[in-house]
Amino acid sequence: MVYLVVLLLPVMALSAAILREAAAQTLGESLRPAWIEAGLRLDPNQLALYHRLGMIRFYSTDHPDATGGLMLLRHAARMQPDAAPYWRDLASACGATGDTACADRAFQRAVALNPMSPGLHWMIANYDLEMNRTEAGFAEFRRLLDLDPGYSGSVFHLCQQMDFDDPLVWNKIVDGNRNFKVPLEWIKTLAGEGRLDDAYRAWRKEMGSLPAPQAVTRQVSYADVRPFLDSLIQPRWGREAEAVWSDLRRIGLVHEAGTASRPTNLVFNGDFEHKPLNSGFDWRLVPASGIMISRESGRPHGTSALRIDFTPPANGTFEPVYEYVPVEPEQTYLLSAWAKSEGITSDSGPRLRVTDAFADTRVLASTPDVTGTSAWQRVHSTFSTGPDTRFVKISVWRPRSRAFPFEISGAFWLTSVRLHPVHSMQAASAMP
Repeated sequence: MVYLVVLLLPVMALSAAILREAAAQTLGESLRPAWIEAGLRLDPNQLALYHRLGMIRFYSTDHPDATGGLMLLRHAARMQPDAAPYWRDLASACGATGDTACADRAFQRAVALNPMSPGLHWMIANYDLEMNRTEAGFAEFRRLLDLDPGYSGSVFHLCQQMDFDDPLVWNKIVDGNRNFKVPLEWIKTLAGEGRLDDAYRAWRKEMGSLPAPQAVTRQVSYADVRPFLDSLIQPRWGREAEAVWSDLRRIGLVHEAGTASRPTNLVFNGDFEHKPLNSGFDWRLVPASGIMISRESGRPHGTSALRIDFTPPANGTFEPVYEYVPVEPEQTYLLSAWAKSEGITSDSGPRLRVTDAFADTRVLASTPDVTGTSAWQRVHSTFSTGPDTRFVKISVWRPRSRAFPFEISGAFWLTSVRLHPVHSMQAASAMP
């Protein structure tokens, strides 16, 4: 029996130590300083508890103890010198008390231990700016964006809040970054503030020094550029929007099939072979109650088609699909498409309509509506633009019916939408 007890003593001692450590960790998870101190009394070797208690004491709003908290943070960092988070938090606390030398040393130690941490570089950059060390702060921002371009929006928002000059931000942080997402975020920041002149100028500068398009498509998507592009689609900036759209097609962020066989067609994605981008100069879908929009394949001329279902029956003015198209002033155009219907009940059926893009009440053309059940048929209309028209809106439009049967239901298909300038009937011969 004595022998057995002797054998069990080390096991019992180990079990007690494990229990003390577990109890200390449980107490240390509390936000109450007294409980964490109880945990330290149970197990003084729990260095994480010194750090936790130091953070709570230093930043407490109920019972602040900056001196005691800072002492505990120093102790935790000294006792575990390879823990970068301990040095980071010590640096923040030192900076908050105005001990610049301590903060600098602790930040240097933290970044030496963890040089690839974007969050750490973000903290250091902010601290440098707070200390009026602009050059050092910008250098940290540049290192940060080299590591993680995802911080670009936060960096540029802060720079705008602090009213730094644009050339300074561009030269010190943006220019020369190998990831296109960084200058793109700067451009979007400028555009978001309504500074489209500066944003477009920066875009042109980037396009002039662009690396291989394949690199850009790996770094950003069309969705990243979309806010900037759509901010340009307005009367004053239409041509710039058109240029950006051309850039996106050139570098491969926007694709369209079959353009080689239809080089003069001004309608993008007129065969609906791609899912509409819902922005830019592609088709835009407008959600509406009772209208379902889908794409189908196997249509005339080997193309896809857009299908619009009107269900349940309703009588309203609908414009579920539209696209902005660049045009020339005082030019005649031919609009054509193929359409069919199934069970369209109303006397007012869907049709194609052309309006001035920025004066929607100025109707330039409308094709005959399609009602009942009909096979594929070609619809078309010619129109001329005015002296100030530079963009038109082509849409599927159904006006409210004023005669029985009022409500519309059924399905409508559309494909092969074409818009050609008329040059002595060249447009007519170019149509399928």
